[in-house]
Amino acid sequence: MKVGKTQSSLDATIDEYIKDLTAVWNKYDTISFNEFFNIDTLAKPNIAISFFNPYSQIKTLELQINKQQQQIYKKDLGFQLTGLYQYNFKAPIVDPEEIVIFRQKAQMGLDWNFFNQGLYENRIRYRQTQSKYKAINAKKLEENLAKFQQKSTQEIISFFNKHKISILEKRQQLVTEQKITTEKLYSLKQLTRDSYIKLLQHETDISGQMNLYRGYNEAVSNLPKSENPIKEIPPLVDIDVAKLFQLANISTEDSSAFYEVESLKQGNYFLRDLSLKASLRYNFYDLYNASQPNRRYMSIGMNFSMPLAFNYSNKKEMNRLQGELLMAKNIAPQTEDINYIFINIFYEYRYKLKQYFNLLEKRKVFEELIRTEQVKQQMTDVEFNPNTALYILDDYWSTTIELLDLKQDLYKLLLSINAKLPNHVINDFVKPVNITQYAQPLEKLFKAVYIWSDAFKNHDVKMVSDYCQLNEFNHLLVSYNTDKTHLQKVKEFISKNYYNEIAMMIGSNKLLLNGNISSYLDSLKQNIDLNYIKEIHFDIEPHTMEGFQEHKDSYFAKYIALLKQAHEFTVKNKLKLSVSIPLHYPESVLKEIFSLCDNVYLMAYENIKPEFIIEKIKLEQSLGGQKVVLALRTKDFDNRSTMDQHFKLLKVNKIAYHDLDDLLNFDNKSINSKDK
Repeated sequence: MKVGKTQSSLDATIDEYIKDLTAVWNKYDTISFNEFFNIDTLAKPNIAISFFNPYSQIKTLELQINKQQQQIYKKDLGFQLTGLYQYNFKAPIVDPEEIVIFRQKAQMGLDWNFFNQGLYENRIRYRQTQSKYKAINAKKLEENLAKFQQKSTQEIISFFNKHKISILEKRQQLVTEQKITTEKLYSLKQLTRDSYIKLLQHETDISGQMNLYRGYNEAVSNLPKSENPIKEIPPLVDIDVAKLFQLANISTEDSSAFYEVESLKQGNYFLRDLSLKASLRYNFYDLYNASQPNRRYMSIGMNFSMPLAFNYSNKKEMNRLQGELLMAKNIAPQTEDINYIFINIFYEYRYKLKQYFNLLEKRKVFEELIRTEQVKQQMTDVEFNPNTALYILDDYWSTTIELLDLKQDLYKLLLSINAKLPNHVINDFVKPVNITQYAQPLEKLFKAVYIWSDAFKNHDVKMVSDYCQLNEFNHLLVSYNTDKTHLQKVKEFISKNYYNEIAMMIGSNKLLLNGNISSYLDSLKQNIDLNYIKEIHFDIEPHTMEGFQEHKDSYFAKYIALLKQAHEFTVKNKLKLSVSIPLHYPESVLKEIFSLCDNVYLMAYENIKPEFIIEKIKLEQSLGGQKVVLALRTKDFDNRSTMDQHFKLLKVNKIAYHDLDDLLNFDNKSINSKDK
């Protein structure tokens, strides 16, 4: 008796611990962190990151000085105001030009230099200074790009770390609460050592990451803050490689070396060596001879000189060679190297982008596992284990951190490209991601089976369920009717197969005569929990009705009217709609059907020749190829193997078997034949 009480007490304790774990699961199971993966942003390459200004104070002063030099040369037209005063202490003094004897003289005048040190020279210097301005700007920008990249990279890392820490804090809460109960279960030997060690591994992983990300953010917290910090998770983008290489060449041409060469090319050296000066003078002479009046007069003149050193061609050639040398040193190697650098970065970026989408697919697997655990719990499935469910949830959250890590790496690569394109921004060389180019998960074969009521009459529910799992049927068309016994078996079947795409199949032709299916669908909703099914399937056949040949249009009109009512019901209840039809419906009817349905099952019965079927379904495939499901029936084949081989010959992506009860008979015949 004591043993019984002790065992009963232990069971009660274990039940309490399981309830505690379930409470932890209920607290966290709906948290997904999906806000970090907004699919809409994939089509918007709008980089909302503010980078700090790489212009230093020294650079600003150099550019300001250059601007003043430009204005100096621009405003200097070559005019000079001249003046002369001469007083002679001893007389007589004879001016050799004027041939006059004077005591003192004064001159005021205006000179205008056209070439050397004049108007033309200043125009050249003005253009040279403009080129030097661009050269200084480019050179100083290049010198600051290393700092620019470091600062921007630090900002990116800090931003992503902040979000990773928020997820880790939630993981830490989850594991801490889980561990309290898990340790108790482990001490009672109700938990395997492997399961307990897994929890410790999760705990260690969280602690290590937390120390890494927090340590970095604390270390950079005292650094100067950005004026416009990042506020949102930046979108996922791809590199436009053609545009990137185009910008790489443009960037090379816009370098400081290019502008220095442009400065060398400015002006004609022959004209700059000439001297041509016009002058205007006012002359005053105080003559020594008192009997003669002082002289006052205006004069103009022109002075011209030209060097006789015949080296103009040598100067021109030397200038050309200096330009080539400068470009060879600074531009040619840079052009060649930057292309190699960019192609390597491009490869690394695309590889990480592929990793990102692979990880997204892994995350979807965890989402489905979590959904399965949620349904197990709702249906009080004995297989529901809250401890296992919590492990899945923590792994799911962990993939979120991995995805943020990858996106962080992607933006670091974009910054490394941007650092080599000083005159451009990230938006100039990125484009929206082509999701289909990267996200190509291995899709499960669309493999459907019709399950009529005979299957549940002739076999128990577990047998039917196990057969579906064994044959990997993932779209289950389950017949619906209001018979209580059948409904009970259907509900039991759904409880064992909710992770598949279950469709409730309506196959009563009487509904076509009534013309109203709303009440029938309402009763279905009352009898079947729609949360556990995905689709309503119509297997109503107007072509089998009496008088169809004489009144085709009328029957088709009623059929489409029923479909529209069903479509309204499925939209309202967030379900899919599908139908089964033969291969001879007219195009006008097919267009209506494809517009209303998510899947259209084509019943290729009786004439099963591959060439015939392929030809007959061309119209349906043209109207909605992705919606077409090809259905074959067992009656048209001798055995299951022949039927499977026929599907391969038809080369369709979505297939359906009609029906499960006959498939079981196929297999029984094969087994009996082998036994004999």
